[in-house]
Amino acid sequence: MLLALVVSSVLPAMWSAIRVSSFSDTEAKVEAVLGSAIDRVTNYGWHPCPETDSAGGYQSKARNAAAMFEWPRETVEVVSIRYWDTTTKTWSTANPVPTGDCGRTTISLTKERTLQEITLQVTAPDGSQTSQIELVMGDLRTDEERDATQG
Repeated sequence: MLLALVVSSVLPAMWSAIRVSSFSDTEAKVEAVLGSAIDRVTNYGWHPCPETDSAGGYQSKARNAAAMFEWPRETVEVVSIRYWDTTTKTWSTANPVPTGDCGRTTISLTKERTLQEITLQVTAPDGSQTSQIELVMGDLRTDEERDATQG
């Protein structure tokens, strides 16, 4: 009887430990994929029109991070891209770069007008864990660097 009592009290504790371990493992993987997505987007660099970029933009680069754990690419997504509005001093969904300038490598914008807030989100394939982060990017080259790329 004592043995049954001990076993019945130990089993729920073991089951809880297994569930917590599985939860922690998934959470760690979600955070690792999110970190990799951030690296891939920042290494890709700032683009004036990321939604229409011929290379697929930030979303395409971020989704490559899912391969770390052989997760579907759709587990990583760019939830939103917002642009700094220098007039209202707030984030806006309107890109200050005119559509006609999207393919150009040199765009005459102040550094402040190039700021973009990219929201990345990773969701575990089973939907049990989700993590999100905002990343701010901009074309922060010096005037000398910009002049060198024009020549």
